[in-house]
Amino acid sequence: MAMLSGDATGRLMKYDPRRKQVSVLMRGLAFSNGVALSQDKSYLLVTETTLFRIHKYWLTGTKKGTSEILMLLPGTPDNITKTTNGEFLVAVNSPTARALAMRIDGEGRIIEVLDVTFISQTISEVHEHDRRLFLGSVTVDHVGVF
Repeated sequence: MAMLSGDATGRLMKYDPRRKQVSVLMRGLAFSNGVALSQDKSYLLVTETTLFRIHKYWLTGTKKGTSEILMLLPGTPDNITKTTNGEFLVAVNSPTARALAMRIDGEGRIIEVLDVTFISQTISEVHEHDRRLFLGSVTVDHVGVF
């Protein structure tokens, strides 16, 4: 219902275990559905499913505490993970019923796109391990390996 209604009440929050406090870093996200920390821990990438985009939230440096739209996607992102070399993998489901695994960098450049519709019409997760991609979906009862 949140996707269909255009709900934009999603938030990116930070928990401080020493102070036992939660603070809100970003507000107004439309079905935020994935977050990944950069290799150097200077920023986070946050997916926003219903608006087809990825935000970059700065944790350090001169832009600390600010966010920007990193990139617009050709479909709805459903989770994002960091690879061992510092790139990111995004599961993207396009309106044309194509499931894509996209490899991007922290600047929003697309490095690689893999059409994974052979696994499922939708994918929810792309994870890299031992030079293989593991693809998950909420619509099928198996994991694809590429």
